This record gives sequence, C-alpha cells and structure tokens, in this order.
Amino acid sequence: MEQISRLFDLLDYSISGYNKKVALSGKKSGEWVNLSGPEWKEQANLVALSLIDAGISVGDNIATLSNSRPEWSVVDMGIMLAGCVHVPINPSVSESDLIFILNEAEVSWIFVANKYLYNKVRSIAVHAPLLKTVCSFDHINGAFIFSDMLRKASASGNIHLLESRKAEVDTDDVATIIYTSGTTNRPKGVMLTHRNIIDNVTRISGCYDICEGTHVLSYLPLSHILERSFVYMYVYLGMSVYFAESLGGITGNFADVKPGFMTTVPLLLEKTYGAFVESGRNLTGFKRMMFNFAHRVAETYPINGKPSLWYRMKQQIADAFVFCKWKRNLGGRLKTMVCGGAALQEKILCAYWAMGIKVLEGYGLTETSPVISNNHSKNYRLGTIGKILEGVDVKIADDGEILVKGSTVMKGYYKNPDVTAEVIDADGYFHTGDIGIIVDGCFLKITGRKKDVFKTSSGMYVSPESIENKLKQTGALSYAFVTGANKNFLVALLIPEPVFLQAWCSANGVTFENIEEVISDDKVIAFYSNLIEDYNRFVFETEMIGRFALLHDCWGIETGEMTPKMSLKRGVIELKYRQIIDRLYYYS
Repeated sequence: MEQISRLFDLLDYSISGYNKKVALSGKKSGEWVNLSGPEWKEQANLVALSLIDAGISVGDNIATLSNSRPEWSVVDMGIMLAGCVHVPINPSVSESDLIFILNEAEVSWIFVANKYLYNKVRSIAVHAPLLKTVCSFDHINGAFIFSDMLRKASASGNIHLLESRKAEVDTDDVATIIYTSGTTNRPKGVMLTHRNIIDNVTRISGCYDICEGTHVLSYLPLSHILERSFVYMYVYLGMSVYFAESLGGITGNFADVKPGFMTTVPLLLEKTYGAFVESGRNLTGFKRMMFNFAHRVAETYPINGKPSLWYRMKQQIADAFVFCKWKRNLGGRLKTMVCGGAALQEKILCAYWAMGIKVLEGYGLTETSPVISNNHSKNYRLGTIGKILEGVDVKIADDGEILVKGSTVMKGYYKNPDVTAEVIDADGYFHTGDIGIIVDGCFLKITGRKKDVFKTSSGMYVSPESIENKLKQTGALSYAFVTGANKNFLVALLIPEPVFLQAWCSANGVTFENIEEVISDDKVIAFYSNLIEDYNRFVFETEMIGRFALLHDCWGIETGEMTPKMSLKRGVIELKYRQIIDRLYYYS
C-alpha cells in the first residue's frame, strides 16, 4: 500500500488497499449519491487543477464555508493537492468573524454550500477586498458552480501539472488553518501540518474494534478537527462515510445507513436516551413492567467491571423485549460511538453499554490535532477521558494544568507568535488550559478549566464546570451555569430539560402548555429547590448553591451561548444574564 506522508496520500492509499465503491455518500433530492475512491481522487485532482489554472500559488489559503457533505471532502483534498492551505469555516460563523478570518488569512477563493451561504459571503465581500472567487456546491443562477468548475478543469488537459505541485508539499508543511471560536476574543488560527494530523490519525486507528467495510454516519461539522480527522481515519481503515443531512433528520439517516461506528457529542446521546425513557411512560401492564426492568438493567451496567452471569441473563431479557427496539432506531448495527466535547452523564453511558453499544469518551483540542487521550474498546476506565495516546507526552503542571508535547501539537497560531509563545513553553509543552490528573499512570481525568476556576470571597477555589456536570446528572436539566467569583456563595442559572419537565408535570398534576409559563409554577420551583438541596447535602460548603433562577431559554451556537464544541461561553452568559445574577445576590 502507498506510503502516507501528506494527507492527500490517503487517496492513493485507500484505492490501492480497498478501492471502495462507496467512499463518500450524501443525500441529494432525497437520494443517496455515492462517490467511489477513484471518483473522489479524480474530482479532487480537478479541484486542484482549477486552482492552479486560476493562478493560485503554493501556500495560498483557500476557504470553505459549508455543512458536511462529499463535496467538502473533495475540495479538502483538492486544496492540499494544489499545495494550498485549507481554511474551513463553520457555517454558523458570525459576519464579523467571517470578515476577520477572510482578511487575516488573505483568502482569495472560497467554496460555499448553498444559496444562503453564498449570499452571506456576497453581503460582506466589500469588507474582504482580497476575496475574488466564490464557488457554490449547489446550483445558483448567475453563480460560479462547482460542477461547471470540474467540467472546465477536465477539458483543460493540464492534469500533468499536478505531479509537480504535489512534489512541492512536505509532511511538515501547514495543511490547514482552523480558527477556534474564543469565548470573548477574536478567533485564533491554529496551524496544523500534514504530520500533525497523520500521526494522530494513525495512532487512534488502532483503538477501536472496527474493520474494513463498516458504514459510518457522520453528522458533526467537518470544519472542526475532530470529525475531519476521524473521516481521514475512516479512509485509512477502508470504511464508507455517509454524511447526515442534518441533526434534525438524523433518525431517518440511521435507518438508511445502518452505521456500525460514529463520532458524537453528548447532546445526541442525551436526546436519544431521553426519547427512550419517554417511550416507556405511557406503557401499561406487562410492557410497562418489562420497560422498567430494562431501564434498571441499563443504568446499572458495570462498565469498570466484568458483568456477572446474573447480570448477563437480565441483560439478555432486557435486550429481547426493550433494547432491541432502541437499537433498531439507531440502525440496528451500531457497535461503537466515540464521544467528545463535554462530560456525559454516567447513567447514559451505562445505558448504551448495556444495550451493546460502546460509548468511548475522549479528550483533545484543535491545537493537538486533536486527540490527546481516549478510551479504547478493550481498555476503558469510567470517570476518565481515556488512556493517553501512544506517542503523546502528557504531564501535569504544579498548578494542575495538563501539558502536552509531541508530533501532534500545532505549529502555532497563524500570524500570532506572541500568543503562540504564551501557550507553548520553552520545553515544547502546549498548555491546554484544562486542569486534570493522571490515574494509574496512563488514564487522564479532567477536573476543570484553568481559566474558569475562580475564588469565592472566602478565598477558596471553585471549578464551576464540575458542579454543573453534577447538577446535570439528574437528567432534569438541559443546561446549568454556576457563578460566584469573589462572592460569599454560589448561584446557578438552570434550564430545565423539556421532555423531563413535561413528563414530571404530567405525573404531578401541573398543566404544561409551554416551558416559559410552567417554570413559574410553585410546584415546579419547589421541585428544583429540592434538587438543589439534594445536591448541597453531599458537597463541601464552598460548592453549595445558595440561590438559583430557572430560565426558559434555549442555549446554542447560533444564539451565542455555546461554542461549536458545545461548551458554555461563560463570559457571554455572565454578560447576557447580569441583571438576573445580580438579583440573585442582592434580592432581599
């Protein structure tokens, strides 16, 4: 098989080793449209040739603004084949950040997915004077269309120019600049080389029980390094990648694709688990009895131990009557899910394992290409984010910060040497900003964010993220936000989980018309007061919640409270809800 030293070498590697009839697939007009390995390579070559014919030089930055779809991966390879640098931009980017990225990266050419994103770029084009070409994947009247670009390149007959371009690309050249979304400041462009990503991909590829021919359903954004690097891994292992239409339509995609493997974030697992629990509420008689039995089995799976014979017998019964239906909703063949981005509730983790689907949590950052640690299919430790990846040097600083060194650490921040020097020390260690410990010499455990840890007026340090995760374990909350820097007690903003709250109201005689009105009901307030009291009973005084407010808002990326990794933007939330927080402290 071909040697891999640049990311585009994966195309030849895949063709010589697997020659997949379905390498990539996406839906168009309701039908799955497949792209074979050779077709992917051919189209990527034509993209590269189009860029060369347009006068794009080696090292130039080319951007994409698109949802995940086969064309994205085609363009990704084509950009790198032309010796250029791929700058992927998340479709939800704000106009101000889009202008900033296009100008800082000096982008002259951008590929967009559809009319909405095409218009988004055209509307700010006057503020990005270096941008010359906008190419749309979807057909738009009067626009430069991707399919037309491929046809023109195919007719040019200049395909021989590619080999000389490819020869100019070295494994230590920058392959991509990924702009991370800061919570307050401008995005920073993370420069990752071909070696950074290839070393990460080849190391994680041996961590999972997956094999050639496995179908993968991909729904996370390719503009983020997690999903992008896993797609590279799928190519490396000979798997077929099906791109989901959207998170809203993913249920039908499960039925179509019948995936055996996928990456995810806790939100999808929480939603599907919530739907599973809700499905049993209206059952009666024997069906309700079996559902309750299966629910107890699901939440008591011994992940860190070996299931006893008695447990396995109960598991088989639960599978025959209940779990089989849940698995069928996920396509029926799903065996492994890799979960990152945030902490997952233990009961949800146990439920998936009991059902026969291994949910493997991991940890990484864009700056580390991304995986630092991950739980393996056969080497798992509940309560940790997995075993430190082979070849990655991790140590814990005196203040508890996780430091990382190795070939997967970024080259630096684009045009930002001062900030690069702040996070990569003289010994080459990248400072992650996360606080953690190493368990048993090889498993990593996160205990908080360094920048999020604050002091109360008593002088004690508090990690709000760990408190928020404990509160969410109840299943009664979609989001929790804890604050209290320099105060004498902590306060929390709580957003109830709608499905849970509606079911609770039904069981407790509370009329539920909408969440905005019901959170003012005395019974609902009393329920969440008891939830806080139960939490306070088992923590140190410095971690107790003094007061709280119930909110009916829905936090997300588009509304500004969440990063694309689904982490809370603490500064944004503090500012947005400043009046409510102040009332919690000064109300008498």
